[in-house]
Amino acid sequence: MLIVSDLSGQNTPVIRKYSIYGAAADLYLGSLVEQGAAAASLGAVCVSASPPTMVLGLLTQLHDYSVVGDWTYTSLTAAANLTARGDVDIRPFAIYRAEVDVCGTQTITIAASLGSGAGAVTLNTTCAQADELTGGYLYNATTDELKYIETHDAAATAVLATNIGTTAWASKACTIVPPMFYGMTANTGLTLDSTLCKVICEGNGTGAWCKVIGSYIQNSSRAGLDPLLPWINDNTTPADAKFFVDFVVIKHALNT
Repeated sequence: MLIVSDLSGQNTPVIRKYSIYGAAADLYLGSLVEQGAAAASLGAVCVSASPPTMVLGLLTQLHDYSVVGDWTYTSLTAAANLTARGDVDIRPFAIYRAEVDVCGTQTITIAASLGSGAGAVTLNTTCAQADELTGGYLYNATTDELKYIETHDAAATAVLATNIGTTAWASKACTIVPPMFYGMTANTGLTLDSTLCKVICEGNGTGAWCKVIGSYIQNSSRAGLDPLLPWINDNTTPADAKFFVDFVVIKHALNT
């Protein structure tokens, strides 16, 4: 799912057309883009870093590199490059909604039938501060287990509210759904997937660029989104579930 906005009730997009530098790749509709900083992308919008450094807005159309190429500061004589322009919604106070993707680097290890109790969950990447993931969720798409994170220390240990089942999570790349208000502190921050259209919570973010203000589950049995609530969703087994978060950008080029 692409990143969508605006959910705040201010439903008038502020669209501006900019030259686009995609680093020789497509940029998808619904991608978060940044203002160009490197020599090749000065004066253009470009692919976001992971995590973004300074978001400019949301790309509202496909940038097809094979058709229009890239605009570059140093190649004004290439006719194709001059057509590499696209529309960006630059609202600095937009509320965005994005799907949460599976972790790439943060794997989870839990012994079979364990979960509640000190040291039950081992993260492969040490986190910088205590309680970073407290209030979030772990989802194992193989076993369909959804677990609420009750506490999390400043290292690589977390405690679940309930035990997992009889199948161990052995270095499992699962989905971490970030807790409410994730991004409020310096060592928390979401990254983006390769399409720039999904967010990923790895734990121990390199910088807070957004704040999570809502989290949701989409069960395979229904099309709608339901708020994630621990007294409802912990210790459940939703098949083929998808997860979404609402967030606001706090490192926006027009609001910093």
